[in-house]
Amino acid sequence: MKTLSLPGKAASRLRKSRRKFRRRRSRSPWPAGRSGIVGLGGEIFNEIGREIKKGSPFSMTLVMTHCNGSAGYMPTRASYPEGGYEVRGTRFAPGADEKVVEEAVRMLKELQ
Repeated sequence: MKTLSLPGKAASRLRKSRRKFRRRRSRSPWPAGRSGIVGLGGEIFNEIGREIKKGSPFSMTLVMTHCNGSAGYMPTRASYPEGGYEVRGTRFAPGADEKVVEEAVRMLKELQ
């Protein structure tokens, strides 16, 4: 462990920046109401996250990756014929993406 001392702002400048932050925070782009959050333990292709959001019953759904370890890359079924680094390096077979989307959407609907 290492402790690092960093220079700080002068007290008056710090108070001014905190006031600006409070004002900005009150205008959140996050919509009012319930939202869904999905955490996945790998690095998914963008299309997978979009499919989860599309099937979600919530107006705002956040899909996060690299949660609780790493399962590695998860390509879409359509990307396998194209090949590439992620497809060569993945431990998942084609169709795994569809199961993840299906289960994530099912779980989100259970929370509704």
